[in-house]
Amino acid sequence: MEPEWKQDIKSIDYPNNPLPQYELMGFQEDIVADQKVMRKIILAISLCTAIAALAAVLFYLKDAKTFHREMLHKRSVNSKENPFKSKISLKVLQTRKTKSIQGLIGSTRVKSGFTFFIARVRILNEADRNFQVNPYGLALLTESGKRYNPHVGQRKLKEGIRSKVLKPGMEVEGEYVFELPIHEKVSSLVIKSYSGTLAKHHF
Repeated sequence: MEPEWKQDIKSIDYPNNPLPQYELMGFQEDIVADQKVMRKIILAISLCTAIAALAAVLFYLKDAKTFHREMLHKRSVNSKENPFKSKISLKVLQTRKTKSIQGLIGSTRVKSGFTFFIARVRILNEADRNFQVNPYGLALLTESGKRYNPHVGQRKLKEGIRSKVLKPGMEVEGEYVFELPIHEKVSSLVIKSYSGTLAKHHF
């Protein structure tokens, strides 16, 4: 025998009241409408993001163009007012060619078909202010019109020029090394700067 309360529950007549068809359709239409709204919102956000990115790029290009124009103007002014123009003396004391350079630690051999050109120079500051000597501030010009910067082994040279501040009237002496093809004939050695050539020595 089941308890009376279980029998009462079983005897309850629950009405079978399914959701009408028109209510189901309305629910589906609401979902579709919500999806359309969400797509519009996402599209609007994407458009706003793209417009903001484009505006940022245009602003950057405009700012870069302005900066470039200002730098060109500054260089033009500096080239006219460079206090070291004709005030830096460059003299080559000795030159030699070698297949290897001896550094503070170990040595470096030249590439095949090339040679190391080493110039011992003296740089004198005749300006009325300090001059910064750069270990990579010289360039070697050849008769073929090519230009060679100091080799990366410059800092390894025992007597290589190091970064140094020359006060007015001071001078420094040391070596610069360049790597160039064996057949190249050197023409001149120059001290370069942002405004052009400060000093030149013809071979």
